[in-house]
Amino acid sequence: MKVQNKFKRTIKTIPLFFSALRSKETPPAAKALVVLSIAYVVIPTDVIVDFIPVMGLFDDAIVLAFLIYLSTRNITEIIIKKDNL
Repeated sequence: MKVQNKFKRTIKTIPLFFSALRSKETPPAAKALVVLSIAYVVIPTDVIVDFIPVMGLFDDAIVLAFLIYLSTRNITEIIIKKDNL
């Protein structure tokens, strides 16, 4: 049940990121982190190559989770309340 709840909360951050990019109240550093998070998902470059069986996917999960955490932490509370998250 907890994993499902965390997954739903993570899915809700996607519209939050796009709202943060459009908002004038979002600090430039937070916008840069949001763009970096989206780019990390879209661009196929890896820190550790996926050829290494476990570490290749593990680094993607760690880096992406860290970027999402930093991005949502730096987005202002006004945007989060506006999107009801």
